[in-house]
Amino acid sequence: MVTEIPQFKIYGEDDPMFFERIQPRLELRSWSKLSTDEKTTIYENLSIEFFSYDFFKAGVLNAIEELNYHFTRIQPGINVHKIKVEVGHLPGNEILFQAAHKDFRNIIIDEKSEDLVLFMLSLCTKRLINEHLLDLAKQETDTNKRKQRVDSAHNILDKFANHLNHLFDQFGVNFIVTRLGFVPRQDKRIVKNIYEPTLEILSDPKWDSVNSIFREVFADFHAQRYPEAITQAHNAVHQFLKIVFGEEGSSGKGQFGKLINKAKSQDIISQMDEIKVWINWTTGFLPSERANKGSAKPTSQTANSADALLVMNTALVLIQHCLQKLEY
Repeated sequence: MVTEIPQFKIYGEDDPMFFERIQPRLELRSWSKLSTDEKTTIYENLSIEFFSYDFFKAGVLNAIEELNYHFTRIQPGINVHKIKVEVGHLPGNEILFQAAHKDFRNIIIDEKSEDLVLFMLSLCTKRLINEHLLDLAKQETDTNKRKQRVDSAHNILDKFANHLNHLFDQFGVNFIVTRLGFVPRQDKRIVKNIYEPTLEILSDPKWDSVNSIFREVFADFHAQRYPEAITQAHNAVHQFLKIVFGEEGSSGKGQFGKLINKAKSQDIISQMDEIKVWINWTTGFLPSERANKGSAKPTSQTANSADALLVMNTALVLIQHCLQKLEY
């Protein structure tokens, strides 16, 4: 007789509403809508998790110094500024690290400008990238080795992003952190299945010019410049296709349509019957929205956030579809 091995069952693990009953999910909101207590909890979690590491402390110090450089009149990092003024020479790193930690805390908890907080967090995040490994990746021709170096270059950033994204999710903050930067938070399935895997692949230096355009897309969306976001999302797909076919720098009327047809003829954009209707809709939708709701020329239709999100998502899905056929 075979004895069954007992397996301990965690209370509530089979109940999809269990966690919701204990801690109801919050509606998405901007950083500025968080309470002081909520911001304090986020700061404390980041501090406990990362401030024991020199690489993070150095990134925070560099970010605070950059804030003081860009915003000299208001000196967001007042503690770092005072130490440099009072000491009269460059003090030891640990003294500056402690001052930067105080400034980081004050900005997270007390700063009224959402833009300044997110700018500081993005500066801290970017400094977690190993630029040396990224430079080596640019020189690597072997696809697998290139990917390994790109992943290694973003290893620490990925860990920080996962932690910060968990905190943002817990408090309903309407952003997620990716290798490309801060992007709008959406349904978890869209984030997990479209944004995260596609932007991870695009973190390869090969796609730098596409990334630059997508950064503008997300910045325009956050600033509620929805026509600009639509135009730039279209431009990102256009630039992606130009890189695929080695036509960077070329331009001309009707080029986008020609590249789409070229991608179809080479089966980079699939012509399978099962998805042909979706493909035809997608490849027609992007230029149509750019013409009717984008910023390229005066339009009679006003774009809103839903319009911009749909175009952004469609652009990323189309790129994701193409990447599956390419050796990236």
